[in-house]
Amino acid sequence: MEVYYSASLWERPRGKTGTKQVLSWSFNHLGRKRIIPCVYRFSKGIVFDIITLLEKEELEDFAKKCEGINEEELSQNQRRQLEQEHPYKEVSLAEIWINGKRVERGYSSTGSIQIPFLHDSDELKPIKSAYKRNLKHTSCFACQRFCVPYPKEAKARMRIRRQERGDVINTLKLVTHEEQIFYPIGQRFQLSDLDKTKEIKFKHPTKEREHTLYFQIEESVELPEQAMLGEKFYVTSATYEIVPALNEKERLEFDSTISYKRKATHTYEPESASSIGIIGGASGPTSIFLAGKGEELPKGPHGVTLHTCFSKISTDKGESAQFILQGIHITNHPKESYEYKRKGM
Repeated sequence: MEVYYSASLWERPRGKTGTKQVLSWSFNHLGRKRIIPCVYRFSKGIVFDIITLLEKEELEDFAKKCEGINEEELSQNQRRQLEQEHPYKEVSLAEIWINGKRVERGYSSTGSIQIPFLHDSDELKPIKSAYKRNLKHTSCFACQRFCVPYPKEAKARMRIRRQERGDVINTLKLVTHEEQIFYPIGQRFQLSDLDKTKEIKFKHPTKEREHTLYFQIEESVELPEQAMLGEKFYVTSATYEIVPALNEKERLEFDSTISYKRKATHTYEPESASSIGIIGGASGPTSIFLAGKGEELPKGPHGVTLHTCFSKISTDKGESAQFILQGIHITNHPKESYEYKRKGM
């Protein structure tokens, strides 16, 4: 199989093909066997495939469950729930280390899945042929292709070694993200300038315990016009406490998006559907902006940590803002570290 310095499974970019180095490395992640048959070395970095072996019976059961479902009619939360039930879970990488050096940034990946009884994926035919030894006991599998540059401080050394034909990958370490499950809540409420405080109660989806959110409205701001394609949009921020507090493996998510039809500005420009969202709509990421680095997060009147959330984005600067508590993320699998070491190391 000819592999180029790209994460794409679909395109054939220009340039030289990589030098193959056999790893035959396998590990188990989230209950699935994962295989990295080899790496392909280039002067800039490496390319490798993570193959996940899948059970045909599990995929058939999931396909039957999805029969008759119109995906366009599903809500965002319903779609998420269905995705979580899919038998295949990709390997989500937080860190990649090559020969003991961490790759800081710049790597990319794509993925595809082979389910012959539903569709035969053309882009995976070369994969199936190249890795037939690893796939001889299954017809269903997934492939993620990663394109990873060499660590910055090692690039010059690796280029020299490549010229000497000695650019061997001695160690490759992969660190995954935490695996989280999303439980929908879907609670809507209004906050206005007249509300000094507001209490909202919700029941924990797994512990059957009631929590109270104590809100304080902060301010309504106009989003930068340049970022909003010339339209005016407004969003309201609020702070809140959770009593009793969630544990460190749990975080709330608020919906801070808007879907709207953009009016045509020219006779030849049709109306277009758009969607905008605020990064950090979940309570975890936004709460970090309430304190400087190394400082403790501030506490509210009830003595627990203050969090920040944002309302739904609106085209009107009204007296009240709509908030939607989408749900709660609960970590069910911690970060994992997997390391390959070349024989003799």
